[in-house]
Amino acid sequence: LGDGKFSLIQSDIVQIGAFTSFQVTAFTTLNDGYAIVYSNTTIRNTNSNNSIAAPFSADAGIYAIILHCSVDYVSIGHSCIAAVERNQTSQVPNVISAPPTTTTTTDSFYVRIRFFSSGTVMSLDLIFPKSNNTLPIIKTLPLGGYALITRQYTVQSFSFSFDLYNEYDQQSNYNFPLKPIVGNMYGAFDILNNNKMLVVLNETITSWSFLLTDMPPLSQYNDTGYGNLHVNTTYPQIGVSNLTVNTLRISITYQVPIALNDGNLFIYQNLDGNSILRLKINARTWTQCNVSGNVITIDVLNCTFNDPLGSYYIEVDNYFIKSSEYNEPIMGIYPNVWTFATDDSNNGPRADDIYGSLRLTVNGTKRFQGLSDDAKRNFTYSLIDELTDRIPTEKGRLGTTENYQFDISDSSKVIISVAIYEKKNADDKMTATYIWDNLDQLIRYKNYTNILTGSYTSYLDETYGYHRSINVSDHFNLHKTRFIVLFLVIAIFTLAFFGALSENFIILQLGIALFRFGTFTAFIVLDSKYIPHLFIPRWFSKHGRVAVTIALLSGTNIDVLLMLKSCLAGFKMFNAPFNDRSLKIIFWGACADIFLSDIPQFIIQILFITSSVLLDPIPPFTLASSGIFALFKSFTKKKNIKLNGPDTNDVNETEIVSYNDGQ
Repeated sequence: LGDGKFSLIQSDIVQIGAFTSFQVTAFTTLNDGYAIVYSNTTIRNTNSNNSIAAPFSADAGIYAIILHCSVDYVSIGHSCIAAVERNQTSQVPNVISAPPTTTTTTDSFYVRIRFFSSGTVMSLDLIFPKSNNTLPIIKTLPLGGYALITRQYTVQSFSFSFDLYNEYDQQSNYNFPLKPIVGNMYGAFDILNNNKMLVVLNETITSWSFLLTDMPPLSQYNDTGYGNLHVNTTYPQIGVSNLTVNTLRISITYQVPIALNDGNLFIYQNLDGNSILRLKINARTWTQCNVSGNVITIDVLNCTFNDPLGSYYIEVDNYFIKSSEYNEPIMGIYPNVWTFATDDSNNGPRADDIYGSLRLTVNGTKRFQGLSDDAKRNFTYSLIDELTDRIPTEKGRLGTTENYQFDISDSSKVIISVAIYEKKNADDKMTATYIWDNLDQLIRYKNYTNILTGSYTSYLDETYGYHRSINVSDHFNLHKTRFIVLFLVIAIFTLAFFGALSENFIILQLGIALFRFGTFTAFIVLDSKYIPHLFIPRWFSKHGRVAVTIALLSGTNIDVLLMLKSCLAGFKMFNAPFNDRSLKIIFWGACADIFLSDIPQFIIQILFITSSVLLDPIPPFTLASSGIFALFKSFTKKKNIKLNGPDTNDVNETEIVSYNDGQ
């Protein structure tokens, strides 16, 4: 302190003469740092013009012998109390022949210095009545006032006496539970942040104990129970047990006008003895913080207070807000002080189970893809366990089909299937739809929720959230018009063009073949690569082009050759004269194609759909076309073999006149 201002230093080597523990004090600051304050000797030959330092004139002989510094619990900023001694010299005249007599008296008193974190001193005041040359230990109290503590050493113990003063230097008549208070041989004691005094009592041969007693509030402000005199009230109020589930707003009312600073507010849930983070709000980055005068209002997420009959508390950093007048941080609220509970609100009617997906980040995908199949399975179930705790919901409400795939829109990220099961028991608190909504919000606000703190949940992609999947039934319902039209077209062609002379049914066969080829080609090119565990990685990486080419060629159909003999629409160009041998080759080739191509493709497409996490239109249409195609080959094949000869008795001469496979 020099010329009315504290100096802030980043590093220094301090030379302290005649070092004692009373000349140096260290204390925590409002920004969670620390400060070291020490007394110094400065010889001044002139009086200061500074209004704060003016009472201490030059050569006043003032020495600080006790220092106590802390956060200023009543005002703004920090404060130090120095117990000082002032030596005053005077001369008493004697008889004319004798020189005057010089006398020195020592005056002891206390000085309170209030200052800001910038180092600027706000006030310097004399406090308490002047001492009779004894300077007890002094402590500031969190709820205002000061404690002057005198310790007297006896044989292997200390006797304590306490004098309490309020902010106006008036002594309190507080009645201590023990008089005298006999501490141990070290005289250990402290004033705690909750305004309790702790004294370690004298030990016996077989036991030891301590005294814990509440200090009275000695400030002009009322103690509202928040451990912070700057807080007037809050919403929800401290101790309430009927906060509405999914409350979307909280507020704090202070004693003085405030402004946003750069600290954090944390909302926790007490669950099974553990503190589960629900929401972390930074005053600068959370856009839903609004200040009006001395009130701050904060909008929270719908999933923050989502647990019926849940127990919560809110912790506030010292740096969360500041005084708008002095631009100085204001004290926050300690953990487990601002506590409350939610009511038993119902969150809606029951619904069906929900199947959906989560997406991993690029880093999460790299880790997941580097695991073995068993390790991937363990990763998925560990992820589900962490999500269950963070929602929170009952064990078994989340599950998985163990399916995963690359995202169609971003192939650098893996999608994992996660199911939400509807509540089955009366004790289950949340419906499946309610869990879905909460899970989606937690992930999308990952940087502010407990999703960021999990070993596995931290790999979830916040831009994706939780996507509800469309199952096969929903997919067919969504596209049922297309399927109905397809069925009607097949039926009309079957009834109208199944003629005896003209085999116009080949039109339907050709249409289905082209439809199958188109969907199968789209499936191979666009979708097949997204289910990595359905193909052999080494072989496909080496022979990928060959595999795709053969797969596309396998979608062609040998039976289409029969269109040349179909008498299509009566045109003679579709009446090619196939001989018996050619027709037999086509017939048996088509039969072999059913077992070598159609059925394996149909099975693979079923496996693809059952292994998919996301279902887009191409795979179901490919499956439908393959199924129709196989049915036409297997069950509607019409072999129209006419036996003709010179006469009906010549049964050895046969001719295959026409053939229609009915695909």
